[in-house]
Amino acid sequence: MFSGYGSQWPGMARRLLTAEPAFAEAVDRLEPLLLEHAGLSLRAGLEPGAELSSPSVVQPVLYGLQVALAGLWRAYGIEPAAVIGHSMGEVAAAVVAGALDAETGARVIATRSRLLDGLTGGAMAVVELSAAQVRAHAGTWSSLRVAVHSSPGQSVVTGTADDIGELIRQVAREGGLARSLGVTAAGHSPQVDPLLGPLAEQLGEVPHMPSGVPFYSTVRDSPRDLPVFDAGYWVAALRRPVRFAQAVAAAAADGHRLFVEVSPHPTQLHPLAETLRASDAASGAGDAALFPTLRRNTDDAFSFRHSLAAQLVRGVAIDPGALHGTGRIVDVPSAGWRHRPYWVKGRLAAQRQEPDPVPLPVPRTAEPADRPRTVIDRLREHVAQVMGYAPEHIDPGTPLTELGLDSLMATRILAAVQRDFGTVVEPRVLLRNGTVAALAAWLEPSCAGDGTEQAAEDTLTGVLPRDAAERLVSRAWQSVAGGQPPGAEDDLGLRELPRERLAELARELSERAGCEVPADDLLTGPSTVAAVAGLLRPRLETPVSGPLRVLRAGGSRPPLFLIHPAGGSTAVYRALVQRLGDEQPCYGLERLPGPDAVHERAAAYARIVRETRPLGPWLLGGWSYGGVVAQETARLLAGDGTVPALILIDSVLPLPVPELSPAEEARRRFAEFAAYVERTYGSPLPLPYDELATLDDAGQIELVVKALEQAADLPAAVLEHQRTSYLDLRSGERHTPRPYTGRTLLYRATRSAPHTVQDARYTRTDEALGWDGSCTDLSVAPIEGDHLSLLDPPAVDDLAALLTRDLNPPTTRGI
Repeated sequence: MFSGYGSQWPGMARRLLTAEPAFAEAVDRLEPLLLEHAGLSLRAGLEPGAELSSPSVVQPVLYGLQVALAGLWRAYGIEPAAVIGHSMGEVAAAVVAGALDAETGARVIATRSRLLDGLTGGAMAVVELSAAQVRAHAGTWSSLRVAVHSSPGQSVVTGTADDIGELIRQVAREGGLARSLGVTAAGHSPQVDPLLGPLAEQLGEVPHMPSGVPFYSTVRDSPRDLPVFDAGYWVAALRRPVRFAQAVAAAAADGHRLFVEVSPHPTQLHPLAETLRASDAASGAGDAALFPTLRRNTDDAFSFRHSLAAQLVRGVAIDPGALHGTGRIVDVPSAGWRHRPYWVKGRLAAQRQEPDPVPLPVPRTAEPADRPRTVIDRLREHVAQVMGYAPEHIDPGTPLTELGLDSLMATRILAAVQRDFGTVVEPRVLLRNGTVAALAAWLEPSCAGDGTEQAAEDTLTGVLPRDAAERLVSRAWQSVAGGQPPGAEDDLGLRELPRERLAELARELSERAGCEVPADDLLTGPSTVAAVAGLLRPRLETPVSGPLRVLRAGGSRPPLFLIHPAGGSTAVYRALVQRLGDEQPCYGLERLPGPDAVHERAAAYARIVRETRPLGPWLLGGWSYGGVVAQETARLLAGDGTVPALILIDSVLPLPVPELSPAEEARRRFAEFAAYVERTYGSPLPLPYDELATLDDAGQIELVVKALEQAADLPAAVLEHQRTSYLDLRSGERHTPRPYTGRTLLYRATRSAPHTVQDARYTRTDEALGWDGSCTDLSVAPIEGDHLSLLDPPAVDDLAALLTRDLNPPTTRGI
């Protein structure tokens, strides 16, 4: 499936040029074709600094990239059984299906995109409405048309800017998802009519042949009608609505169960999944699988190989020569086992009610009670608390940025270090590939010698858990069986477990993974940590509930839905959830990549909450920006059920600022940040404030992040956190909270946060932090600590105790 406009990103597929020779060869074959017909270089379009804004650049680059990626799949022996093209993606689909040659495809996409460059007027929005619902709304707003049939419940709509704005507001009022696409012209609508004659004339004769594989058209009324790929077809493809849902449904009905999106980022997997669910419900089929090719801002080579491996384990035939070169696959001799019985001391033995065994020697990874805690031990505990690893699995010599450290995590870790050691450490110590060992040596020079070596020696022997899935399995096993967490290749002996113990492990894995893990599934393969993690990875990659994450399942109290902070994930609530007890179910609502306005995100979250627990009651909450979105979400839900409490964890409403010119406003926003960067990373950050004044929020932060990338050698996770947190905070600043009459609990920090950019707008002295104007039933509780420390010990202990008291009976009795 070849997606349309919108999947592009700077630097896309760049790593594949060196990691995958077949891809580089395909790019080289396409390079002269795009130079001739589009006047641009495909290789230049893959550079991190490429300008990807106008259709005349983006569409030819995406076309070339899609054809090259299809060639890469074929190099590994994966041939399409059928193809679908979404809007401009139909050109690449026709080339891959053999209906057009690559040069003709380049000419079609270049001609189409040049004409679109001059188109202006109209607006587009994605809305959670079926095509029939859109047509019903057209009775009120006459310009509305369906441009894309995305799925049975989602459409892309075109119309005048006024009509589209009214539709978005109406859908949002009804609790649905609706957002503007921010385009300068409306495609697949009457807006393109002036282009149709010139497109037919400039295309002239289009050499074509019958498709070599089934081609599901998103242009024709019947997706199975084999198109004639002449100029008339490409003119119709520009004007007619994209019938994507109909094409997917037809492919599913014809038995296709594995769908690969060929694009630099998966933009259509969600509507594709919704369409397949509807088709499967109608037909009784199931077991469809969806695979991306690449993902935005990730290692392209890893993303491709990950998707390749996911298809391999689903039974897709892959060319072993492409995978293993000249190597041979052989059967190795089986291991010579020496069978000796061993007792397992801990929860398993206790559950079997067997006598205590003779103690075995303590493994090297265990901490003897009388061994003094070293500086490295203490630092590993602080890192583990914030990043979610087991302390013994943190290699003191591994840069923490390789484990996923971002700037928010670094600040929280160093706040804990300051409390423990009484020493202020700048974030750059960690963010510039800092390690636990290096930080220990900085805090106590004697750690640079034997202490570091001893700490490294004390890590688990064998292979440590290598990714999130393996860590999840290791920690779930430790929770059930006790003792030290097992390593990646450790055998868990699942077939020897009593049935009730296996069921307990399955429940623990289900809770931690946020998806159902049947006990019988654990017996289908090897019982190592790595094998069980392999079973979980496809479920973790494609969660059934989208942004919903299960933080704690079960419990009798009303579920608590916690919304992510600015630019972060709901992993920050891990310590709080652990302290709220087994009776408090908790869910995390992760960051949505699409709508950025608070009311749009809140509408989407309200829908997810209703789907999770249709009749309520619901508890809503969030830290910082998450509380702002939670307030709007609670307001939307209050009309449908009971919201016993809204929980705001140090969420501050910004103070108003004087009216400034665009240049003054840009300097006000970013001058202090530039000074913070120089203090933190030791690198000046020169910013073009006049240019920033001409850009919108997204353009501003892209320019600032690009400057930051050049000024300081920072990992991708740190740069991405800066981008997303800025966009979220700007979203919160544009939002004006609407009145909410429900019970609101505000827990506020007593001190400002260290190590951060100080913004006068958020330095409020009023007790209610601005919420008393919109939340009429408001109570405020101070917590000793600063803004960034509230979710870490010791402040999180106070927060959990207060929250448990406030949510427990009699507050929730009878709900």
